[in-house]
Amino acid sequence: MGVGGAKTKFAANIAAIKTLKAIESENRLATPDEQAVLAQYVGWGGLAQAFDGNNSSWASEYKQLRELLTDEEYTAAKGSVLNAHYTTPTVINAIYKGLENLGFEGGDTMSQAASPKRGTDAAHQRLARWNILDIKAPRLIQFNYSSADFAA
Repeated sequence: MGVGGAKTKFAANIAAIKTLKAIESENRLATPDEQAVLAQYVGWGGLAQAFDGNNSSWASEYKQLRELLTDEEYTAAKGSVLNAHYTTPTVINAIYKGLENLGFEGGDTMSQAASPKRGTDAAHQRLARWNILDIKAPRLIQFNYSSADFAA
């Protein structure tokens, strides 16, 4: 997860969003191949340059974002840049295991953004009701994990 440099991660996000938009426009579930594309979405943490219209080395990526995302989606994605950072499943799983050990039986959790591969163990799926600020992330995850529960 999160393999490659910034432009590779950006390309994976764009591919996932395009796939999501196609699935949603056709009002259907994702195929296994599409789920694999959706699972590569890593969020926007560390990709601030893609949102900078004055950065000439990212001009093409900036243009792609502006053309692909609605104004609301763009604002939400840009807003997640500073706080959306990749956390390995090992760390996430340990956190939820610790919460279970402390008696947490489920409820709201907060995430600036999420990825279709984050927190996919049984405890996390059972315990978390995600509140996610990146409005694309819940829709991406929902196609891979139909039991996930989200609030905006």
